[in-house]
Amino acid sequence: MPQSQVESLKILTSANMDLITGANIRIKKGEPVIILEGPMAGVKGEFAKYKGKGRVIIKIDVLGQYAGVEVPEKNVEKIPDFSA
Repeated sequence: MPQSQVESLKILTSANMDLITGANIRIKKGEPVIILEGPMAGVKGEFAKYKGKGRVIIKIDVLGQYAGVEVPEKNVEKIPDFSA
């Protein structure tokens, strides 16, 4: 597991807030997400759309340009909004 994921996990577990996790949570277009597993693990982006068959499209800012990546839905988690 990459060190950045370990640090994120430490922060999430010590935040004393409700966490948003699980495959049954529907993510809405534009919400911030993080990719949890696979070659893109740790990359943060913006949810774009459900592709079907357990796949989703994530919009990632790469040097001021946006790229869309298709990843398994189970590998993506919504990043909680801490501004509330």
